[in-house]
Amino acid sequence: MKLDARIALRPCVSSSPAALVGVVALALFACGDDDGGGDPTVPPGPPPSSMDSGPPSDSGPPSARDAGPTDRDTGPTTRDAGPTPRDAGPTDRDAGGPARNVPGRHDVSLVVEDERRDLLVYVPESVAGSVAAPVVFVVHGTSQTGEYFFNNSGWNALADTEGFIVVYPDALSYCYHQDDNGDGDTDDPGEQSVTTKWSSGFFTNHPLCTAEEIAALPARDRALADHPLRDDVAFFGAMIDRLATDAVIDTRRVYATGFSNGAQMTSRLGNDLPDRFAAVASHAGFLEGVEPRVPTRPIAFALSAGAADPHWATPTDPIPLDETIFEEPFFVRTIAEYLTMTQLSDAHEHTTVTLGTRTVSRFSWTTSTVGADNRLELAIISDLMHMYPSFEPQLWAFFSAHSLP
Repeated sequence: MKLDARIALRPCVSSSPAALVGVVALALFACGDDDGGGDPTVPPGPPPSSMDSGPPSDSGPPSARDAGPTDRDTGPTTRDAGPTPRDAGPTDRDAGGPARNVPGRHDVSLVVEDERRDLLVYVPESVAGSVAAPVVFVVHGTSQTGEYFFNNSGWNALADTEGFIVVYPDALSYCYHQDDNGDGDTDDPGEQSVTTKWSSGFFTNHPLCTAEEIAALPARDRALADHPLRDDVAFFGAMIDRLATDAVIDTRRVYATGFSNGAQMTSRLGNDLPDRFAAVASHAGFLEGVEPRVPTRPIAFALSAGAADPHWATPTDPIPLDETIFEEPFFVRTIAEYLTMTQLSDAHEHTTVTLGTRTVSRFSWTTSTVGADNRLELAIISDLMHMYPSFEPQLWAFFSAHSLP
């Protein structure tokens, strides 16, 4: 069964003065029982919208695809470092009593590695009480927050109808250097940033600021960035543990979707925690700075990117929509890494769908080398820049086809 999406590019929810607006139906991912036949059907209801992160950085020309992404997202600035009201979690359990899911928004804090970590949890009415609910983690990009995706994605509305809990965690802020102009160093003006980042492996190739550089920051930035590099894989494990204690969740059906640096993080989760996540999705970001592991359990991955994303493309050289994509060294290396993590053979199927003014090129790897039933999907969307599309229903269909043993 092929699935489709309606993707609308809505105005940027940031300081960007304007953004392209349009609607187009796109076939993206297939469930595990893809029969290869029939026409895609448009989901009922109004077309969902899309979230972009604002225009890409103009600090220098786009780097060559072979060099990998720069991942300089834009978007709303990091929240102030001051405390915000937090509750104990999505439960009304009395001491010693059973956990129950309480519908609504829950602002939750926990301490991991002596660092306060924040997350938003959305519990729909459909899983109130003792219903064991699946969980979807929605992982924001650079300079964004969980609040941004809570307010601007379609995950809460989908959770209402499909019956799952949504978690929107916050990354910490770091001071780091990045070679924005591609000259081989990170010491030029403007190449130091303080913003939210996941420790996805990104800092393997992007040096953190020294103690002296952090001490010289303005007071607000210093308060945000004055901490060691933290283990975000441990943070996600701690969040699952907290939910399993304070709420009623189906621990066999935990999923994660991420955008940009958040996509790098979800790929890291698929690499490091395949026994805790049943499937993950990464849009506009791939595994970086860590070695792909042969998994204890092969996991299902859904990858996607816009063909016009300036992290990998230029206006005259978009990401190919055909088999020539595998003549690009970056994508050859990238797919090889995910085939290691999924334990799938390199034999794949390629389908192209033209709907409206856009084309979706979909590559599917489904032949396991270890007898598993997982899959790897890669969707390249024509003309799409660095934006998170509104493909929540399609990702949920992909996720819900997979569970842990």
